[in-house]
Amino acid sequence: MILLTNDDGIFSPGIRSLWKSLQDAGLDVVVVAPSRERSGSGMSISLSEAVEYVRISLDGHQAYSVRGTPADCVLLSLNVLFPHKIDAVVSGTNAGINAGYGIIFNSGTMSAALLASLMGVPSFAFSQHVTAENRSNPETYVNGAAIAAWMVSEFLKSRGSNRGMVNVNFPEKVDGNTGMVEVPFSRRPLYRRKIIFNQRTEEFGSFRIVPVQEIPDVSGDMDDISAVLNSGLISITRIAMEGDPALKPENGILSMENPANPD
Repeated sequence: MILLTNDDGIFSPGIRSLWKSLQDAGLDVVVVAPSRERSGSGMSISLSEAVEYVRISLDGHQAYSVRGTPADCVLLSLNVLFPHKIDAVVSGTNAGINAGYGIIFNSGTMSAALLASLMGVPSFAFSQHVTAENRSNPETYVNGAAIAAWMVSEFLKSRGSNRGMVNVNFPEKVDGNTGMVEVPFSRRPLYRRKIIFNQRTEEFGSFRIVPVQEIPDVSGDMDDISAVLNSGLISITRIAMEGDPALKPENGILSMENPANPD
């Protein structure tokens, strides 16, 4: 069974395209994803606050919508909803590539996969380069989703011993003829953060943090950023994870208490 999640929200076109492709590949898929966009949430979890989740119908199939972070979705799924039933976790497809060291622990897409790996479940994170004009178009993600489903299917067939995470970035224009290359994370920044103040005085204020994509220097050895943005290739980057035994469900990472029956 495949757990599918993301950080763009359960109604985003990226996750819906990937869900369809995984199902078309004959895989048993369960979807547990944030109810709204949680980009930039990293591996944050909701401590000491109620996190609501509800089973919904999405494209004619059952899924779970969670008012929490991608990491909350992984914890809920692996510990409560589907304990010991998940063979791999798939996160994506994210609108915008997740490449370079600087993005590893900021990206909710990547962090969901990283957490699964730490819990001993192999995982994939899929992202695609998009523009402002095509990011909301479902057709943007169809070809990449088909390739992603093939990758996951091949992994499950081989039952490889790798328990880590595979981070995959698709170029904007991708199809069955697009080349793939295994490369390291770039050490060059892809994004900088811009603070925009809505209101600012000496006593108080409000602001937004907006990611602004840099135009990276693509000279030198190929890495995940240059592979996608300069060469138009699919970049594959592995993160080796031994897994943390303390995080496995059977070791009691969560203590669950059911609410008292009011009747």
